Amino acid sequence: MKKVIYINSVATMLCLLLLLTTATASQVDMQQLPAYDTYSCTICHTSEEYIDDLNQFGVDYQSYGAWDSYLAGLDSDGDGCTNGFELGDSDGNGELDFGNDAETGNPGAAGDCAAGSVVDEATWGSLKALFSSHR
Repeated sequence: MKKVIYINSVATMLCLLLLLTTATASQVDMQQLPAYDTYSCTICHTSEEYIDDLNQFGVDYQSYGAWDSYLAGLDSDGDGCTNGFELGDSDGNGELDFGNDAETGNPGAAGDCAAGSVVDEATWGSLKALFSSHR
């Protein structure tokens, strides 16, 4: 009887640890993005309620595993804006582009690309790199 109780206790502890690790990993992943406050969980997930359902940006991020120029250059949601542009970090260096303090769109949801920039994304990334090197 004591053995069964012990095994059940260990199994319960392992399940709780797994749940806590999953939640912590998601927070760590979000903090690696240049901005995430506006769209929060829905940057990677289809909704805030169903954390197991990844959108295409979430799939791309999970399979690549890091925020950098490669992931920034993709257009995961197919709306015509790169992930970097939508997250306010067009060159993927982890720092927000000049003048941005939040996301300009959600790279996981098509149709919310904030168009209207007077400088295209590639040019902006080049300009940003010039000024970043002088810090």
